[in-house]
Amino acid sequence: MNKLNLLAGINNTQVTVVESGISLSFDLQECDWNARLAAERQYLINHEFQDDETIVEVCCGVGMLCLLTATKLRNTTVYAHDANPSCIKALQQASKKMPQIHATCGDPFEFLVDMGLEWEKLPNHVVLNDPNEAPSYLNALRWWRVSKKTAVIPTMHVYMSVPATMPRSAFLQSAIDLVAHNLLPEGNEPTPNRTDHLNRLKCNVRAREVSDKVACVSFKATAQLLRHVQGD
Repeated sequence: MNKLNLLAGINNTQVTVVESGISLSFDLQECDWNARLAAERQYLINHEFQDDETIVEVCCGVGMLCLLTATKLRNTTVYAHDANPSCIKALQQASKKMPQIHATCGDPFEFLVDMGLEWEKLPNHVVLNDPNEAPSYLNALRWWRVSKKTAVIPTMHVYMSVPATMPRSAFLQSAIDLVAHNLLPEGNEPTPNRTDHLNRLKCNVRAREVSDKVACVSFKATAQLLRHVQGD
């Protein structure tokens, strides 16, 4: 989180933001906010998520995606998780009248492990929204049980930073290779061109450019992938 320095005026960093009719209040000194991701949030809701689904967002921040999803989609259950208690407090305050949102605070990796071990059914979508750390959280899939729970095959949406110096022709492929490296490492560094490796496990992997520094890789966490990740 960026530390804010007051240059002039009243020392008050409490703000209220409004996006698509949703109002959310929080302290900018304690919570990150990026209005430029509004289009990305709308993309997920309009093109990835559907009615009657269970959505999990890990590293949700103040939870605008969760609020919008619960508001715009019908019969949707949303689980929001973040390590920052100030963010979760802001989300809980904003979602008081939205019982379909369940917001918790804690370690992201432990949350993902517990989800795979303890939940009766896996969610339809898991959003890993920490560009600096999200790929490393994929190691949690090593603890997910492969059982009837995989009748629901989650779609993972992994946001990650890619060096701005990366040639545009290699930008998306490098993001996919980083995901593959954290799921199925073949050495100390990511091995290039791993798309086919993931798709042989029926992952249907795809990547999108979110900005000049951030990519989103989406893939299916299939039973075949989980067994492979776990060494079966």
